[in-house]
Amino acid sequence: MNRAALSQAEDAHELERMSYLERNYAATLSTFGGRLRAARIAAGLTPARLSALIAARPRSSLIEHYESGRRLPSVDRLVLIAHAVKRSPDYLLGFTHNL
Repeated sequence: MNRAALSQAEDAHELERMSYLERNYAATLSTFGGRLRAARIAAGLTPARLSALIAARPRSSLIEHYESGRRLPSVDRLVLIAHAVKRSPDYLLGFTHNL
C-alpha cells in the first residue's frame, strides 16, 4: 500500500472512531438542552437550584447555557445532572427514549 492510500485508510478509520457526539454535535446540543429543561421543570427545580446541586460554584447561567444549547456538560457533571433530575444520561443526550 502506498503512502497516499495508507493515509486515506487512516483518515477513514479515524472518522469511524469518532463518537456519536462528535459527529452529531449540534443535534446533540439541541436535544440535550430541550430534554434537560423539561426534566428540570418536571423535577421542580429552578436553574439556580439545579446548579447548586451539581456545581462547586453554583450559578444559574451554567444551566441556562446547557438548556440553550451553547454548551454540553462534562461527563462527571452530566451524571450529577441526570441524578438530580431523575433521568438517565443516555436519555438526556438523546440516545434513548427510556427515562
